[in-house]
Amino acid sequence: MAWIKVDDSFYDNDKMLAAGTIGRDLYWHGMAYCNRNLTDGLIPKGRAQSLVDFTGTAVLVGPGGVDGQGCAPIAVERLLEADLWHEDGHDCPTCIQPGPRHYIVHDYLKYQFSKAQIEEKSEANKKRVDAWRRRRNTGNAVGNALHTPLLTEHVHDNPNPTPTPISTSPLVAKEGEVALRNAREARPNCSKHPGGDDGGACRGCMKVRQWDESNAVALKADELEAKRRAREVAERCPDCRGTNLIDIGDDLTRKCNHQQKRKEIEA
Repeated sequence: MAWIKVDDSFYDNDKMLAAGTIGRDLYWHGMAYCNRNLTDGLIPKGRAQSLVDFTGTAVLVGPGGVDGQGCAPIAVERLLEADLWHEDGHDCPTCIQPGPRHYIVHDYLKYQFSKAQIEEKSEANKKRVDAWRRRRNTGNAVGNALHTPLLTEHVHDNPNPTPTPISTSPLVAKEGEVALRNAREARPNCSKHPGGDDGGACRGCMKVRQWDESNAVALKADELEAKRRAREVAERCPDCRGTNLIDIGDDLTRKCNHQQKRKEIEA
């Protein structure tokens, strides 16, 4: 999607006021036509009167009026009279002569990108994206074994670590049992109630409950620590600065993969 530049005070411009409603409507349609078709401000005369559908529009002309598409030539005439468009042979010192078959939008290239600029920018962006894709594909061949050391290279240890060991495996509940997760001690078992907690005052069951509660707290702390480390890595990323997005040009962004990006740098 492309854009045209518009001064937000255009409605106070004397030329715009002189062009009237139908003239302004045709003017902005003409600007969009030039930008979309990269004409550098040239509008074919045979196309000018069909740029706007004036159905339902009427203007007063002399003692009578004109409606519908009959408004189109009047809109063109108003733009020429207001010097917003020029015909061949005009005396504007800043605009080229459009030739007998075209109109030229006044000062178009003063504010809008030219065809050459747009094509040059598009080609540069294409080369940049292609280069990024090649680096990404090369990085993928290195393998996942490099991910962890590259990701954590510049991440310092937490100065206030939690007293429980950090684990990479989640807490898994299965048939009432809790999977071990690098805990300091193995989960105890109640010899009296091996099938589960009796819900009463059994000391063996109480130890199991206490272990489960302690392990759940440790897991929660580990999850928070993992999130903190991931956030720290994102904030230290020199490309996205913690936003998780990278600008790739032409108002486009891509999600920043910090692990992948580190691989690309090393490659």
